[in-house]
Amino acid sequence: MSKLRTDQRGFSLGELLVVVAIIGLVVMVAVPLIAEQVRAAEVRAAGDQLAMSLKAARMVAVTTHADVVFTIDVDPDNKYSYTDNKGRPREIEVPESVTITSSDGDITFTQNGSIDSVTAMDVVLEANMTGGDLDRWTISTSILGVASVTHDRYTP
Repeated sequence: MSKLRTDQRGFSLGELLVVVAIIGLVVMVAVPLIAEQVRAAEVRAAGDQLAMSLKAARMVAVTTHADVVFTIDVDPDNKYSYTDNKGRPREIEVPESVTITSSDGDITFTQNGSIDSVTAMDVVLEANMTGGDLDRWTISTSILGVASVTHDRYTP
């Protein structure tokens, strides 16, 4: 005689399809949010790196007792540069998703770490976010040569 088993374990096809559909919905919602966070992290990292480069150029000017020129090259290169303490040019390009929106120019750090008031400028980095918003990081350098970073998000 054969006995029918009534304690079978497992999932039915319908249950598996429901789980796959739920996972698909979660992925559809999560992927754009993750992409948004990656873009935000890129512009934040570019702003932090620019501020650190300004601080490095200032320190080079102080330690070498010589003026150091920090050059912003916006179009078409989207980069900035300065000379390090060994006299080597340091050139840094910002990621493609980030744009330097301030004008081209030079910031000259003097041997005491301050900058000439004529060369004082704000450097603005922007990245497009979802919904048409712009994530903007502004790196300002005071007359004393101290760099500070501010952030805002706005809709143009």
